Amino acid sequence: MRYAQPVRALIYARVSSDPTGRGRSVADQIVDCRDICTRNGWTIVDELQDNDIGASRWSGKDRPEYRRLQRLLTDADVLVTWEASRANRDLTAYLELRELCAEHSVLWSYSGRTYDLTRGDDRFTTGLDALLSEKEAETMRERVLRGLKSRAAAGEPHGRVPYGYMPAFNEHGQRVRVPHPDEAQVLRDAAKMVRAGQTLRSIAQQFNREGRGYRGRDWTSVELRRKLLSPTYAGYRVHHGNQVQATWEPIFTADEHRAVTAILTDPDRLTQHGSAPNHLLTGIATCGVCGSPVGRRKNKPSGTSSYTCPAKFCVTRSKGIVDEVVEAVVIARLSRPDVAEALTAGDGSQRREALAEARVLKSRLTAYEQKAIDGDLEPDEYTRLRDGLRVKLADAEARADSFTGGSPLPGQVAGPDAPQLWEELSIESRREIVRALCRVMIDKAPRTDTGNPKYVRIEWKV
Repeated sequence: MRYAQPVRALIYARVSSDPTGRGRSVADQIVDCRDICTRNGWTIVDELQDNDIGASRWSGKDRPEYRRLQRLLTDADVLVTWEASRANRDLTAYLELRELCAEHSVLWSYSGRTYDLTRGDDRFTTGLDALLSEKEAETMRERVLRGLKSRAAAGEPHGRVPYGYMPAFNEHGQRVRVPHPDEAQVLRDAAKMVRAGQTLRSIAQQFNREGRGYRGRDWTSVELRRKLLSPTYAGYRVHHGNQVQATWEPIFTADEHRAVTAILTDPDRLTQHGSAPNHLLTGIATCGVCGSPVGRRKNKPSGTSSYTCPAKFCVTRSKGIVDEVVEAVVIARLSRPDVAEALTAGDGSQRREALAEARVLKSRLTAYEQKAIDGDLEPDEYTRLRDGLRVKLADAEARADSFTGGSPLPGQVAGPDAPQLWEELSIESRREIVRALCRVMIDKAPRTDTGNPKYVRIEWKV
């Protein structure tokens, strides 16, 4: 053992989240460690602190100062911590620290005693303390998990207050969540606009223009979709796939949430990624030869645009001509009384409701399966519930397949006013209607007959 004069001491303090107040703050630990160094006449060469960071094997946070400690130990004579658990609550980490201290002949001082980790007795004692620290961490984790499971089963909130809510106190002085007047109204308006057929992109852009952003940031269609699909706003708490009635006031009714969820998750719904679309048929119309979705190409030097097959360049057709043909045919279709009656009567709601029911049934199946795995459900009872849900699921999926799907927009535009309403629509809404109603294929045409509408095929979905 080396004894440099003066003895160089390295202090390390750490605290994880401790709402019970049983632990010692980093500042208190530093004060105690300084007192130990003063009593022993040690010179403090550095003080390292990790705040709000656990040291167990379950902690996913990095400890930057602890990593520095491992490097600085080579220039110290003694490591000073308030207790063994401040350095680690994991046997693997303890073994690494023990070997590092022994290799560089660094003492370890904690809880009023100083240990020489090159000696067997001290290695045994510190190892036992490390084992107890790890056990305490495991016990605390199990206690926390039991508490979380209990709170989840009771539908009580956990974690940060989500957008749309704010903290408050009830008549018993207990902390609760209540709808935030402004934020909850944003979500209600967004849900109403989705049900009216507006795209998430257009809704987000409107909110941002109106200064109704997402807590200081602009809305994106992705974030807006995530919020509208969350069961939190329908008054449900979800924990490990299990959904229970929550204790907080919902922002949406169950029917409103089911309707919005069905629209946003409908497989026939057009989802546009990247920049906002500027052309009616890009990514929608397909090449009549190879089936690839067409893209738009600007022609030089004329400045006109064409729809072109990007895969093999099978077809190239004037964008203006194709758009004119498709719009005329779609408007005529929407203006037909029989089509208008069918669209406005159904509006896709029956299919969306059937799809929503199927998703709920699948979620219940998953929840029962997990309960059976955890031993909370007897095998016979699980089999009975599973078989019953499978029958209901098959019926819901069959009903979904039997109804027309897609956007609610066609039903809102259909009728004698279709030409006028079409002119008022945004390009995104027009694209959604085309995608919902039909498939557009651009066939190869003779150079002398490229303007002929017969080379633009339309197959109706509805």
